[in-house]
Amino acid sequence: MRSLVHVELIKNLEPIKDADRIELATVLGWQVIVKKGEFKIGDKCRFYEIDSKLPEIEEYEFMRKSKFKIKTMKMKGVISQGLVLPYNGNKEVGEDLTKELGVIHIEQETPKEEIKKHKGFFAKWLFIIKKKLGLTPKPVRIPFPRFIKITDQTRVQNIRDLKEMYKNMTKTYFIVPYTEKLDGCSATYYVKGNHFGICSRNFELTRNADGSTSHYFHIAEKYNIEEKLKALKKKKEVDMIYVQGEIIGPGIQKNNYKLQSKEFRLFNAGYSDDLDCGCTSLFSTSEALGIKSVPLLGSVELPDFEDVSNLIKISKRNSSLNKNVKAEGIVIRSIDNKYSFKVINPDYLLENQND
Repeated sequence: MRSLVHVELIKNLEPIKDADRIELATVLGWQVIVKKGEFKIGDKCRFYEIDSKLPEIEEYEFMRKSKFKIKTMKMKGVISQGLVLPYNGNKEVGEDLTKELGVIHIEQETPKEEIKKHKGFFAKWLFIIKKKLGLTPKPVRIPFPRFIKITDQTRVQNIRDLKEMYKNMTKTYFIVPYTEKLDGCSATYYVKGNHFGICSRNFELTRNADGSTSHYFHIAEKYNIEEKLKALKKKKEVDMIYVQGEIIGPGIQKNNYKLQSKEFRLFNAGYSDDLDCGCTSLFSTSEALGIKSVPLLGSVELPDFEDVSNLIKISKRNSSLNKNVKAEGIVIRSIDNKYSFKVINPDYLLENQND
């Protein structure tokens, strides 16, 4: 489970122009608005990440207008991402407080789209009650295959030692590529032996009665992925081959790119003898399969970007898929693909947050 609340240190405090009661705190690589005078540099604090949903208790009553949800916000011309509260416990910096404080991820709430499917007041509330009690039908899932990495990128602001990350990423190459991060749902397709597997972010899937995973199967059929992977596996003479990518389009994350049909864009690929295949192999695999990759935007010389704010500036751009909408952000990868992280565009978050 993602760590949503953890013990951290106040790294820096800066004044905010024309603001007498608030100031800007730096926690990890995040900038968060706090009450002026409440913290000193070096103080321990509780840091609540964006996308957290707080329990409805007296301590968090000040968050009621925000429905107890922590989102990216802008005040006095300054972007704030997260919530910082005092911490008087004895846990070490970095230790997780999520479960202890009863905080959940916003996505763990019942999506409005699911509720809308049920017509009538009584039917909707019955569905919500069943959902909370775990009585609603669930997709048939099996664990994600151990021989493939789960797709999950660390946000650059959460990296504790960015210099060490850069050192690892630039052992061979100082300049590393970056691609656009697409806002969809990630999918993994693989062939091992003669078995063709279809996976969501955390599970391998089978077809289920309620159709909630149908887009994964639709993409597999649309791009003829099983046949293409088996043919490339035979050509490469390997026991296993996989591709990972983002499904985007109608019915996926509000279809921010305004696409007419669902598409699949690769962001990773690998083989049984080379699980970290690197960007070069990704693009060659994309070409071999006839499936487009995520947009390659350029490259950066990492030692020049130790300041997180410089990377955030790069992330502030419009999407390559639709110039009229903001990009979700960028993903920076080492050439060998062993190290990577994401930089989310804060302007995108301001426009595309859940209610």
